[in-house]
Amino acid sequence: MLSRELILKDLSGLISDLNFSLPAEYLALLESEFSAAGESTGSLELIEKNCLASRSGRLPLCQDCGFVSVLVEKGHSLKLDFQLSELIDQAVSECYCKLSLRKSIVKSPLLRENTGTNTPALIHFEEIPGKSLKISLMLKGGGSENIAFAEAVNPDTSSDGLADFIERRIGPSLPNACPPLIIGVGLGGNLELASALSKKALFRKPGERSPKAHLSEFEEKLKLRLNSLGCGPFGLKGKLAVLSVQAEESPCHIACFPVAVNAICHSYRVGELSYQDPRC
Repeated sequence: MLSRELILKDLSGLISDLNFSLPAEYLALLESEFSAAGESTGSLELIEKNCLASRSGRLPLCQDCGFVSVLVEKGHSLKLDFQLSELIDQAVSECYCKLSLRKSIVKSPLLRENTGTNTPALIHFEEIPGKSLKISLMLKGGGSENIAFAEAVNPDTSSDGLADFIERRIGPSLPNACPPLIIGVGLGGNLELASALSKKALFRKPGERSPKAHLSEFEEKLKLRLNSLGCGPFGLKGKLAVLSVQAEESPCHIACFPVAVNAICHSYRVGELSYQDPRC
């Protein structure tokens, strides 16, 4: 059986790493997209310089240390003798307090009283076959979260029409979200599911295209549309405000077309832990 102590230790290590260092695969995407777009490398150098200072000085990549969003994919045959949601909150609380990371979670959106621990984390659970466990973490800043939306569009909306709609809806807000961004799009289900799908899309490997041809085509179309607005890195004008668009979809009612969009800023703090039941 998987050990509670092992997962707690691994979660704490991952939360720490994500606050202090950008993942190598994300840095590779940045360099690739800046080169492909012919964008000035000044902004890229600033991001890399900040990453180096953060990693060497153990200082947060961003003053906004984020809302901890978690996607748990748990095998239906996997048995645990502890409550995983409580363990995740314990890891978040201990790390944010011990490392003096900024705590940004309030108990009530109306009363605005800080919980003081950066908990509770936002946790989504999915059941998968087998006895494996995958825990994906995203430290989500408020700037990128504030451009998120969920809305119902006309059910006969085409791919081009959908790209137009999203461009109009978030285009003016791109500078406020700390670009260059990765954009997550959720389509179908209902508004609740579309919102979850837009966040799930951000857990994919940075720059990873959908295996579905029609979604991959839409991802490229929307990326080109948003970059053509000229927002650029940091919102200071340029060719590259969006590194990647990543879309997920689900079946929906014939009379409905739910759409949700989310984003993650250039302070990309996403990582994962994977386990297999040792008895397998």
